[in-house]
Formats: sequence, C-alpha cells, structure tokens
Amino acid sequence: MPARNRRRGAAGGPDEHADWLTVGQAARLLGVRPPTVRRWTAAGKLRAFVTPGGHRRYRAADLTAVVGGLGGLTTPLTADKLDSLWNASESDAARSAHDERWYAAYDDIEKSIAREQGHEFVHLASEYLAVRDGRPEIANRVMSLADRYGRQAARVGVSLGDLMAAFGHFRRPLFTAIEQGEAGDGGAAQDGRTIAAVLLDLAEFLDVFTIRMVEAYVDSVLAPLTVRTEARGSRSA
Repeated sequence: MPARNRRRGAAGGPDEHADWLTVGQAARLLGVRPPTVRRWTAAGKLRAFVTPGGHRRYRAADLTAVVGGLGGLTTPLTADKLDSLWNASESDAARSAHDERWYAAYDDIEKSIAREQGHEFVHLASEYLAVRDGRPEIANRVMSLADRYGRQAARVGVSLGDLMAAFGHFRRPLFTAIEQGEAGDGGAAQDGRTIAAVLLDLAEFLDVFTIRMVEAYVDSVLAPLTVRTEARGSRSA
C-alpha cells in the first residue's frame, strides 16, 4: 500500500486515515492509462495530493466516488464527433506516412479512394461501439469495406506486410481519438462503460476488419494465379 499520513497537496491538507494510490494504481482503478490520469488531474477533473518529494498521490475514496459517478457521456460519441477527433490525430499520421515504404504505391487517385474509405471506416467504428443489438448488420458493412481495403492494396501492388503496416499506421489515431473523446466527457462510454471496455470493443471491431481485409487481399493476389493454372491444365488435357 502506498505511503500514508502526513501527505499535503495542492488540493488540501493531509488526511491521516486516507489510503493513498500512485498514478499507476489510480489508473487501474479508473480503467484508464496513466497519461489519462495525469491529463484529468491537470484539467482539474481529479484531485491529487503531492508528496514532499513531488509525487502525485490519489485518495482511494475520491477515485471510488469518481467511478461511481460515471453515468455515461454527457454527449454521445457520435460518428461525426469521432470523425473530427480522428481527423486531428490522423493529420499527423498522414504527414508521417510520406516516409513509409508503402506510401509511393498509392497514386493520387488511389489516395483519394483510401481517404474516403478511411472516413467510412471511422463512421462504422463509431456505430459499432455505440450499439450492441445492431452489430450483425454493421458487421456486414464492415466486411464489405474490409474487402475493398484488401482488394485495393492488391491492386496497387503492395505486399501483405506493407498492407498491415499501412493499416496499423492509420488505425493508431483511432485509439487516440477514442481516448480523447471519452476522457473529454468524463471517462465513460454511452452506456457507462469505462474507456478500457470501449477499447476492448474497438479491438474486436478491428479483429473482424483485419481478418476480412487479409482474406480479400490474398484472394485478389491468388485469383490470377488460379486462372493461369486452370488455363494450363485445360490446354494439357
């Protein structure tokens, strides 16, 4: 257990009977990452006491009250909102993409197609995270979009490894956007889930998408080979 007693912080005096938590322990209790705890503290959302050595400590009772008060987002994490948050993070990813090996394979037309698919991807992700009962219908659209992603990559001639690198490069801003959006509204999802739970749902969405994307890529690459093999077989027969 962290140090007790004679802790004095900017938010008030010492409490001899409090259980003090480190940033990491507070993050685990709240279901978020340590940087989020620090950001909420700086924004005044969490009360922190500071040790004589300058370390932040959090009173367990304060954090428990915060967890109990997570009744949901004050505003839903809509597709437009997530799209806006994603664009802010995606712009940095787009600039750094110029240095990636796979970037040159996409000409201006293909880049335009990829951008449109990217916005559709973000909207589907937000729908997937917002609902539970409607996921089978959304999953069909996810599969369709993933199919287009995979076939485009095969069309422009990138390797499967480069496709995965490109997808990873542009999906990272989505995680950042989710965390920023959730943190900005108090740390809970529309139905009271913590950020950690929302990110698990996002990982599930990405698994479904990635598997279909890879299948579509492989099918596109193998299809011409299959046709040629069948043609040679028919001639030899």
